[in-house]
Amino acid sequence: KIEGSPTKRKRRANKSSESDED
Repeated sequence: KIEGSPTKRKRRANKSSESDED
């Protein structure tokens, strides 16, 4: 998990769609 990456943080917030960021 890359906390410093804005795209990754957005994925974590939208976990319902982006389940790859488990």
